[in-house]
Amino acid sequence: MSRQKTDDDVYVLTRCDGQVVKSSFDCLDAPIHITRIYEGDREPTIKGTPCVPTYARKFNIPLQDLRGHEDRLNLQKHGFQYLKLSSDTYIHPDEDSNIGSYLEKVTEVVKAELNATEVICYDYRFRKNQPKLTKDTVYGVDGRKNWDPVSNKPHIDQTADGAPRRMRRHLSAEEIAKYIDGSDTWRLQIVNAWKPLVHPVQDNPITLCDYFSTEEKDLVTIEYHPTPQYAGEYYSLRYNEAQRWYWLSNQTAEELLLFLSYDSHPTQGVKYCPHTAFVNPLAPEDAVPRESIEARMIVISRISDWDW
Repeated sequence: MSRQKTDDDVYVLTRCDGQVVKSSFDCLDAPIHITRIYEGDREPTIKGTPCVPTYARKFNIPLQDLRGHEDRLNLQKHGFQYLKLSSDTYIHPDEDSNIGSYLEKVTEVVKAELNATEVICYDYRFRKNQPKLTKDTVYGVDGRKNWDPVSNKPHIDQTADGAPRRMRRHLSAEEIAKYIDGSDTWRLQIVNAWKPLVHPVQDNPITLCDYFSTEEKDLVTIEYHPTPQYAGEYYSLRYNEAQRWYWLSNQTAEELLLFLSYDSHPTQGVKYCPHTAFVNPLAPEDAVPRESIEARMIVISRISDWDW
């Protein structure tokens, strides 16, 4: 049974009357008893964990356009929302001098919107559909100087167990002592901020799943090892016909998408937001290949500052 939420404001999603398109995803293909899969070239940390996830394409998945309703969404209630953000700074993998100022602007906007005490951007990624690849391209560990490809596999960037490890990896010893190991007065979230670089997105836009249409059995933990010392985790999604997917047509560079990857104290019930890129059947043949930037942030706020 899917998760239930009766708050009237949450169901703004079910009232969307935008156009529905149908597309396909590469969803995880694993028996229901499999809850963890290993990904990489090192031994799994848990004996008996299957190696190498496999995927199967699911066709004709309906995706509802949010255009006209995007201002009514809220990160805490829906798992994602859109904010206005001026795009006066040119950002590109080759423009190191501008990336820092852009990330600073984004963290300031998120801090104000979420009434946070601290917002720490710990990672960012440039993505482009069908980037020009070389034999030396190494995704995710090359100083972010190359484009990463878009992903058509539904996933959640963090797991319930992996997110605290991720935060410990990037916070200072003083911050860990105060926010994680100290008194239980802090709410910790991992939030992604995504937007196109220049052109409105027609080619391979991003789609987001309503948390309340998912079930625990849809999730499988994928374990990976970016370094010998660190084991990361993310959730990959099995397809479930009950899942409800949404997207924003022609998202512009001035429309910043926030979506939730982890929440230590989900006040409105939403713990995360599954997402993926998809092939847009409405995109013209000459659509500009998608170019986007995604920032990943640790958001820290006082629990007492939230209206439960």
